[in-house]
Amino acid sequence: MVSALIVIIHLAEHSIFLGIPDEPGLRSTAWKVLLGYLPPDKRMWSSTLKSQRLVYYNWVKDLLEEPGEEPPSSDHPLNAEPGSKWATYFQDNSILEQIDKDVRRTLPDFAFFQQHRILFIYAKLNPGVGYVQGMNEILAPIYYVFTAKTADEDPEAQAYAEADSFFVFTTLMADVRDHFVRSLDQDASTGINATMWRMSQRLAWFDRPLFRELSKKDIKEQYYAFRWITVLCSQEWDLPDVIRLWDSILADRGMQEGMEEGRFEFLLDFTVAMLM
Repeated sequence: MVSALIVIIHLAEHSIFLGIPDEPGLRSTAWKVLLGYLPPDKRMWSSTLKSQRLVYYNWVKDLLEEPGEEPPSSDHPLNAEPGSKWATYFQDNSILEQIDKDVRRTLPDFAFFQQHRILFIYAKLNPGVGYVQGMNEILAPIYYVFTAKTADEDPEAQAYAEADSFFVFTTLMADVRDHFVRSLDQDASTGINATMWRMSQRLAWFDRPLFRELSKKDIKEQYYAFRWITVLCSQEWDLPDVIRLWDSILADRGMQEGMEEGRFEFLLDFTVAMLM
């Protein structure tokens, strides 16, 4: 039973890699399964969604609602201690200001508040990474797909699109988070630098003359590939084209699971193709 299920999953990934038909609700469900938010067993979907959505809105309540009690008299706006409510207030405001600027720029007329809240909750739950510009670009296609209005779409899925988007975004960020950790930028063997190096090796293999020409002119990968890789090409194309590209990227992510080099091999091949 388990082995048969694994075969079916791999066959589905190969089919999705070629593109998901624009059928009502099909892409949003496929992405949820590809990214592990929904288990392969459809019988568990309802209970999984119910429990995860409850978890998310409990986090919203705990992390966003104002505390009922006043800060102690020893606390004050200049108190920089980690436990200070004032320090937390100023830190949260700084995060919110950056998110506000980025979300308004990405899709200014599309579900601003919900995307704002997803990114803030992520930053609060992941203080080691926090919020970094570009995360908004990764969230936008996910939230758009999960809120796409179709006649046959489950109204409950529409209502809980924010919670579902949060968990899928979090899973995707777990794969690419090293690209957003600034402390890794100084090490060529980790983070975004390591991924760009892998891309450059592909280019050298596919098109040696172009690789040599770029090297000769000292045109480094950071000048062109940094943005492509970091935000999964979400800024390079119109949104419908980005969504179609992500069908392949996310399916490839599943097919590459467990490989030593990591995931998103197709993304690196695609960026090389953009250069050639």
